Amino acid sequence: MNTFQETPSQADAFLRLGYPYVALTALWLYDYVLCIPDAIECIVESRWGLPMFFYLACSHLPFVYVLLNMLALFRPDAPYSVCRSYEIANSYLGVLPMLFAECIFVLRAFAVWERVRWFAIFLFVNIVAYLVPIVIRLYC
Repeated sequence: MNTFQETPSQADAFLRLGYPYVALTALWLYDYVLCIPDAIECIVESRWGLPMFFYLACSHLPFVYVLLNMLALFRPDAPYSVCRSYEIANSYLGVLPMLFAECIFVLRAFAVWERVRWFAIFLFVNIVAYLVPIVIRLYC
């Protein structure tokens, strides 16, 4: 995100890079707006608990993630400290929905297996086995 001193062809390539992000954001926002009535109905009629928190986090945190990415993309001349804060926020906002989606999967699998204790232990060990390396890779 440093200030660029490039040729016109490099500047054009940089601008074209933003078009897929804008198109993807517009498509995602369109889908999000279309699903608002169903989401409100689900939120109002459902019982509130940990699964509802996971659902809300998985459905709304990516919106903030995409907005931060768009902000970082269209501010190439931002100072290093601002770019660094974008990257830190994006890394947290990228990992949290993945973690919450995995928690939803675990809760559903646990319910399908009729709350068998050995299956819960197996799921917990598997989650730790692949999330620990991801977290170590992201933050070290």
